This record gives sequence, C-alpha cells and structure tokens, in this order.
Amino acid sequence: MDSIPFSCVLLVLCILNIATANIDIDETTVQSWARDFGDRLKELSVEYSCIEELKKSYDDLSDLYTVEKINGTKMIETIADDMDKMLENKVKAVEKLVEAAEEANFHSPLETSEEFDADDIRYFNAMLINKRDGNDSYYDYNKLGGKFFLEADEHFQNIEVNITESTVQVPTNVYNREDTVLRDINVTEALDAVFSENYKNDPTLTWQYFGSYTGFFRNYPGIEWDTDKEKQLDLFDCRERGWYIQAATSPKNIVILVDTSGSMLGLRNDIAKHTVQTLIDTLGDDDFFNVMQFHQETRYLEECFNDTLVQANSDNKELVKQKLDEIEPGYIADIGNALIKAFELLEKFNSTGNGSGCNQAIMLITDGATEEYTSLFEKYNPDLHVRLFTYAIGREVKYSDMVSRMACANKGFFTQIRTIADVRENVSKYIHVLSRPMVIKQAHDTVWTNVYMDTAVNKGLALMTTVAQPVFNKKNESFAQGILLGVVGTDVPVFELLKLTPPYKLGVNGYSFAVTNNGYLLFHPDLRPLYGDNDSLKPNYNSVDLAEVELSDDREILYNITVRNSTDTNQPCETCTVASETQTVELDEQNDIMSWSDEPTVIIKRRVLYKTTADYRMELRTKMVDRKHESMNMDVKVHTSNMKRAQERSNSYNFIELKDTPFSLGLAIVNDYGHYYMKPNVEIDEEGLQDLINLNNDNGTLAQAGSWIYCQLTNAEAKNMTKLEGVILKVNESFSQTGNPDYTLKCDQELIKHIIFDAKVTENLGSCWQQKFQNLQMANTSDSVVLQFVGTKGGLTRYYLNPRALQESDFVLENNNTLQADYYTRATVLGNDSFLYSVPFDAGNYNNDTLVTASSIVLVDNAPAAAVGIQFKWSFLQDMFTNVTTNCTEEECMKCSDEDIDCYLLDNDAYIILSETQEKIGKPLSDYKPAVMMELSGEDGTLDVVYKKMIITDFQGMCQKGDGTDSAASILLDPFFSVSAYLRWLTHYVILQLVQFSVYDWLYAGVWAEATPTFHSYSYKPCDKVYTFFTHDPETSVTSMSGSIGCGDCEIGYSIEAVNGSNLFLLVLKTEETCECRKNVTSFQPEEKIYNNTEKCARKSVQRHRRRPETCHAYHDEENSDDCGGATSVQASMLMLFIIAIFAARLPLQYLDSTLQ
Repeated sequence: MDSIPFSCVLLVLCILNIATANIDIDETTVQSWARDFGDRLKELSVEYSCIEELKKSYDDLSDLYTVEKINGTKMIETIADDMDKMLENKVKAVEKLVEAAEEANFHSPLETSEEFDADDIRYFNAMLINKRDGNDSYYDYNKLGGKFFLEADEHFQNIEVNITESTVQVPTNVYNREDTVLRDINVTEALDAVFSENYKNDPTLTWQYFGSYTGFFRNYPGIEWDTDKEKQLDLFDCRERGWYIQAATSPKNIVILVDTSGSMLGLRNDIAKHTVQTLIDTLGDDDFFNVMQFHQETRYLEECFNDTLVQANSDNKELVKQKLDEIEPGYIADIGNALIKAFELLEKFNSTGNGSGCNQAIMLITDGATEEYTSLFEKYNPDLHVRLFTYAIGREVKYSDMVSRMACANKGFFTQIRTIADVRENVSKYIHVLSRPMVIKQAHDTVWTNVYMDTAVNKGLALMTTVAQPVFNKKNESFAQGILLGVVGTDVPVFELLKLTPPYKLGVNGYSFAVTNNGYLLFHPDLRPLYGDNDSLKPNYNSVDLAEVELSDDREILYNITVRNSTDTNQPCETCTVASETQTVELDEQNDIMSWSDEPTVIIKRRVLYKTTADYRMELRTKMVDRKHESMNMDVKVHTSNMKRAQERSNSYNFIELKDTPFSLGLAIVNDYGHYYMKPNVEIDEEGLQDLINLNNDNGTLAQAGSWIYCQLTNAEAKNMTKLEGVILKVNESFSQTGNPDYTLKCDQELIKHIIFDAKVTENLGSCWQQKFQNLQMANTSDSVVLQFVGTKGGLTRYYLNPRALQESDFVLENNNTLQADYYTRATVLGNDSFLYSVPFDAGNYNNDTLVTASSIVLVDNAPAAAVGIQFKWSFLQDMFTNVTTNCTEEECMKCSDEDIDCYLLDNDAYIILSETQEKIGKPLSDYKPAVMMELSGEDGTLDVVYKKMIITDFQGMCQKGDGTDSAASILLDPFFSVSAYLRWLTHYVILQLVQFSVYDWLYAGVWAEATPTFHSYSYKPCDKVYTFFTHDPETSVTSMSGSIGCGDCEIGYSIEAVNGSNLFLLVLKTEETCECRKNVTSFQPEEKIYNNTEKCARKSVQRHRRRPETCHAYHDEENSDDCGGATSVQASMLMLFIIAIFAARLPLQYLDSTLQ
C-alpha cells in the first residue's frame, strides 16, 4: 500500500488543531467577567434598595420584637380548635333547620290535595322573579314571579341576594305547580325565619337550603336563578347533588347488571346505557361499584376492574362510562347467570374488608325476564342482605311482572323506563328506598361532602364543602314506610377555613391543607381545579389524592447490611441494630445512620435494606386518613410559579383530626428558616395609629396592605376603602369605644401589631430612597431605576416610584401578598446577603423594555422579616453587562461581542435573563440550547453539575384529546359543528318522543322530564403529565464548569460561572458559525405520561387506604318494603316538548348569527 504523504498528515493535524482552538474558552476571563459583573450589580442593588439602612433599623428597634421558635404541635392544636368551633356552628344551624322542617311537616294540615286550593298558593320561583313585560311591568307567571328585592352582598361574592326571604328553584323535569310540589313548598316557608336567625347568629354562614324529595330546592338568601350564560334549560336537580344523596343514604356497594342481549338493540340499548350512566352519577367517594354486561355470558364492562368493586371516584366513574359506547347487543340473555356472578362478586369483595361495609345492592337493567329466580335468591340472598333494584327498559316489556316481583322479593324497587326522558326521574328512586332504615331509626347523621366547585348559581366559582342532614316524616301513620322529606344543608366555603390559617403565622413557603377520610384533598395550595385560559373546570378536580400533591423525592435509601437481633429477617428494618462488614450501625426511623460501634456482632442474615421516600409520602397520607395527631419530616419536590419552576424542600408536617368531621388538618412548615417567627412587641395605641396614618404621607412613599383579613368590614366599608384604610378605621374606632365592655376590636390583633411594627421599622426608607434617586439624576441615569420597595411579614408593601421614570410598573399590584410572592419566597430560599434577579416569563415576546426585579431577604435571628429590592430597566442591565464583557484593551482578548461567542445570563432555574437576542428573555435555556442544557445538568451521567434536573409528575394534568371526533374542542371551536351537532341531537330526540308518544301520556302527564345532549364540556382529558425542571442546588451543585459538547462533525465549547452575590450564572458558548448540534437531545417540554395496559389497570384498580364513615343504616326490622314500585307514567307532553325544542334551539342559532356577522 502506498504511504500517505507527510504533507497530507500535517494538513490534517493543522485542521484538527484549528478546530480544537476554535472552541477553547478562556476560563479566567469568564471568571473575571462573572466576578466584576456581580460586584457592580450587587453594589447597585444594595445602594438603591437601602437594605443596609433597613437592617440597621431592625437592630435599632430590637426591643420591639422577639424571635421565637415555632411550635408546630401547639400551632395546629390552636388552629384546629378554631376550626372545630366554626364547623360546630354550621352543624348547629343545620340541626335547627331539620327540627323546623320536621315540625312544620308534622303540624301541616295539607295532607291531601283536597285540603287546600293550589290556585291560592304562590311562591317566588328563582327562575321567574323580576322579569318584565314590554310595558316594564313585572310578570306574575301564575303566582310564581313578580318583583323580588335583591341587593349585592360582598359576603355572598357580590351576588344580588335577599337576606330576609328565600327563593325556590324547580328543575325542568318537575312541574312547578304540581299539587305535591306546591304543598311541600308551602310547608317549608317556615324555614325562612330559621334561615334568617341562623345568619344573624353566625354571620360567617353562607348558603342555607332545603332539597325536597319532590325535586324543588329552597335557597337562602333568595336569589335570581340565572342561566343566561348557557342559554339552556335549567338542569339543576338537588336530588342529584352529592350532599343530598350522601345525607339520604348510607355508603353502598353496588353491582350494575346491564342486559346486552339481542332484544336490547336500538332504542332500548340507548335507554339502558343512559340508565347506567345516570346510576353511576349518583355514586360518591364512599361508594363502591362495578358494571357487568350480560347476554349468554356475563363479563365486566371494564377489564381493569375484573373480580372487584372499585371506589366511585371521578376517574373510575368516567372510565366505566366511556366503556358504555362499546356495548354491542346480541345473543340471548341469561339473567340467572348474571345474578349469580353479581352475588358472588359482592360476597368475595366483602370478605376483603374493603368497600363501604354497609348497603349492598344489585341494579338489574333489562327488558324482561321469564322467571322470578326464586330458588336462586333463596340460595344467594336468604337473609335479604342484598337489595335488588330492577329497571324494565322500553314501552313494551315482556314479563314485566316477573321483573317487578324480583325487586319486591328482595327489598328493592321496580320501575319501568319507557323513554330516555324517563331515566333521570326514575333512576334516583332507589335512594329513597335505601334511606328507609335511617328514617325509621330517626338517625340524623351529619354528613360532610368532599370538596366541590360551587358555581354560585352561575355567578362565580368557589371551592365548597357542604354539611347536611336528612329530614324525616315523623307522622306515626307513615313511620314504617320510612319517608324521607328531603335534606337540609349549608355550604362552608374553603376560604372561610383558610381565614383561620393566615400566611403570616405559617411563614414563608408554609401552608395548611386538609384531607377527607378517602385521602382526597379538601384544600391544599396545589389543588388546581381549573385549567386553560377560560378557567374551565377539571372533571376530576374533587378526587385529587394527598399523595399526588405531596411529591416526595423518589430516591431510594440503600444499605448493604446484616440484620442483628431481628425477629423477622424477611421484613425491612424500621429501627434496629445492624452490622455492615465489621462495624455496627444504628438506624433511626427514617433509616438514617445514628451511630457507629466497633462492638462484636452476631450475623443473622445478609440482605439490602431499603426505604424509598415515597414510603414517607404514603405514611403521611395513612396517618392523616386515620386521624392521627402526630408530626413527621419529609423531603418534597415542589413546583412554583405556575409550573415554571421547581425546588426541593425539607418540610416538617403536623396533623390532627377536625372533630366530628371526616377531615384531618395538616400544616407544612419549611425546616430551617420556616421554624423562626418574629413576634412584634408593640401596642395598638395612639402612637401605632399615627404610624399607620403616616404610611402614605411620609417622604413621598406609598403603602398598601395585603389582601389578607386584617379586620371585619361592612360591605359598604369594603367597597369604599383599601385594606390599610380599613385597618386605620377600625383601630381609630376602638379608641372611641374605650370603657365599653360590650365592644371588641373585630380585627386580627396580632396581625395589626405586625403592620404597626412594620410601619415603624420601614419609616426611614422613604428618605433613603429619595436620596438615591437624586444620585441617579446627577449621573444622568435618572430613569434607569423605576421602583424601590419593601415587603414585610405583616403584609405591608411600602414603595417609591421614580417620578422621572417613563416606564410603568405593575409590581405592587401583582405582588400585594408579600410573603406569598415570588420575589419574597425565592429570595428567602436564596438566603441572606444575596440578591435574587428575575424578569417576567416570556418577556422577550414583548417589544417594550422589560423590568428586572432585584430582591433580597432580611433575616433577623434566622427569621425572615422582610424582602427589600428595586426594579430597573433591562436595557440598564444590558449596558452594564456589555461594559464588563467587551471592555478589553488587549488585541486578542475574548469579548461577548465576538461572532463565535454567545453569552447568556441565566438565573438559578436556567431561565434566560440576558442574551444577545432579546426574544429569548424570560424563556428556559433548554428551549434554545437543549444540548448545552443536557451537559450542564449531567444528562451524560456526570455527577458534577451546575443545574440539577428534576422530574415532577403532575397528577392533575390536562392533555389534549387525540381523536377530534371525541373531543369537545371541535364543539367549542367550530360553531358550525356545534349547531349541526345540537340539531342532530334535537331531531333524534323529537323522533324518539314521537315513536314513544301515547295519547294517554300526553293528556295525563303531570310530571315531565327532558333528555339532554351528551356533549362533553371540555376539550381536554385528565392525564398524568411529566414536567422537566432545572435548578441550582447550593448544597450539591457546582458553581463553575467548562468543557466541550460533541455535536457530530463539530463541537461547542462552554464555560459557566456563578455571578457573585446573586442567583445568576454567566454562560459563555464558543462555536463555529456553521456548527449546528445534531446530537440526540431530550425534549424538555411537558409530556403526557403513557402507561401500558398492565400499568393502567394496576393504577386504576388499586385500593388505597381509606377510613369508612362511622355510621351505617342498611336494615331495620320494622321496614315496610311493600312499596316496591311499578310502571311509571312519567312522560314528556308534546306541548312541553315543543317548548323545549324552541327554547333549546336558541343557543346555536344565536351563536351562528354572531359568527356570521
């Protein structure tokens, strides 16, 4: 082979040498830049924020405060006691309503329709009040409407209400002047006086109401029921609400059997599926269920739920309902085999100890049976512990008497569902059968619902829980029938509970939370019920588990050990003495090494001891579900800033039961800085009042208080004054009441002392800030610093706006709750003597000169006391950076302005603060330089990294549906599709009604029902979404790193250095202009977590630890089960059908009109 010429070899070596030289970065220069830039930046921030003056002020006033260590146990006991008292008052209000309703019914002479004239009864129908005709006169609507006084009330979210009278809502499927409805409405008028008295005695009460078994809903205070937003029929039926069903029945295990034989084709199949769906909707978190379909074979509708019952939470119910679309009728029905399968399933599941442990029932949905299966029931249900409810589907049902007798023989109820319009009214009849034992026992059990989002009659959204009790018919002649009259309840808004856990007590990054007996959240700062730009409601928001938000780090703690003195060597060791090689180690309950010893040891068995931090998460959940009063520590991963940032924290948890409720309360306090509390030692006196008055009259500074509850204000006061003015008003008012023993200052006095002290300690900042602006003017940079501010623990924000600045700042408006704001919390985490710098997310999308925020925490004996800072123009930062990185006197020195050099200023979460391209500002580096981000975070396995990569799974995620035909997005985004879809449903509905129409039903239908379109109300589906975050961990991450990144046929050189006294990093990249990194890079965008079928079933069918409700009323020896149902004549009349069609068509036609204009 010919030898390669020496000249060619030399040429190749030269080329390689040039390529290598091209990516070399002078690390010394980068270090010098980072140091010089950091010094200048901190000097600016320290000088113009006046932080040193503020620290001196705290030192000078040290006799006016003390720093104490927070006692989490004592704190949670105090808060729980306050909550117990508040919740107890709600229960007392409900008990008074129950007593009044039962008394009114007991003494009512209106027993039959002949004893009163229905034409004489009038009431205020919430849908019909305050409607005017063309002459501006009020419509009477057959004594259901007229003028009804309403006034906006802040306590009721500024909804117009009448606090002296209630109004009545009647659902569309109930005739609003039917005799029974009118009689019960008339009887319950007696509740108005109790409503008013309750509200007078407890001004924190919100909505109080009575839901009748006939369907009407009496609501206090009175309101106008508004459905203008949807332009639809009113579909609200109180009997379908969770609080009604939960109060009316004890928990239940339900097996639903749906006939899918050949005779169920067409219309009957549609009715059967709608019946199953409606039945599922009546179930709650304390219920367990499954659905089987049967013909000649019986199989589970959802294969993931084979051979078990599952909790009726939102996810499980939705999964089963989706499977209904896969039903395909065929073959011959074998009802006997289906019943046997159902009985065996209930027996097997009950033996596990899981489930409701109370009512047992089978729901049989079929179009007929040829026998009564007497011998089958004698074998599997001899003691009638399982009730059977039968639903005969279709107008003509063969052997319907057989189906009816099956239900009657098993303490159930039979109903015939002829049309889809009948489903809604008839399905819920089983609820009143299950309530009979409770009624006979006169057991007024208090129930508390899971959290739900109340729409406040379509006028606002608020998280609520409801406390409710059943109302019974106490007349002797109906005792054995166990007649439920209805349910009374009152709402408890979550924000009323949160008022008792003010942020200033919990400290920076501290929070309160509460869970139900099922481990679901009642409230938590990471409970996010809404999504999207339009704040749509997530379908599963009320079944978010505690273990899905308290996200412990998934590390495993591993020890290669030998167990010594352990009785069971097959189980992980919690607290024991173990031996590793020749040494003995002692582990504490967290499996951390406590001590070492050289003493001899006896080796029993060698194995690996492990405990994942996920175990601690489930330990916290289990203890809270079991209502323990304990404490524990746990390292958690937390996302912040609307899922834009993440950090690891070490939290201290304290938890305790809330008495006589299914709830447990928890407090999370951050270890280290979170455990120190600065307590002011000032008085609420004339001097303190003057300090508050001077806040907005001192040296040109302005001030505002946070949106916390400082004092109780009247509606008029709250509308016409700021929080700070309200504090001044109430404090001043208290001085005029001196000597009045009946007067109490209706304020959080500890918080008032905080804000008085904050006013004193920040008093001199105004003159300091003004002096600094004069310095800027002398330096001809008078508009560079726009704002100076301080935010205190007491919620006071004091600030000075540069009168010469041309740029406006929204900082104060956007960050009024000081220690909950990012500038405060992130500065606290960063620590003392450093400044946190940030720009708005996606700031580069806007052409204006964005503002940079700099803030630093002031610690007083380890307690975060205040955060002080400035806002200045981004262009000012750019000029300072350019001056440092281009000021070079040597000819060959490196500059950021060089063509082959890219310089970035990053924050501690790898967001771009500064780059040559302004459009990148406020965005993550991973969006533009993913290969570099992988290198800096050790994607290749490098242990020394600048940024730690954090993976967080969001179990409350929403992902776009893949199939457009199944997505409501097409309905919402395409008005033409919306119109056509609605019209298709309407046509189908009319045809169904015509096919099923009978003259008898038309003439005699006193109660009518209406079917609804099955549109999905959202275009996204619930999913688990995986987020990738990057953050600098001061304890484990390095502050300096350099090297090169291979990109196929070229390389990128990099060097990164921490910027002194800040959260910033200077990143310098060097590469050839033509080098585009082609290496495989990871996508850092949020992605849906995909589970295979095995994983999906395992996740769905898991039975998490829960605690059953304490009471159960499943049977009573004196129950009269003779009333077991019959064929119903509930049918929509043709006249009402015509009205429905005209009214329902308004929405799409108007929508189309507006779209075409």
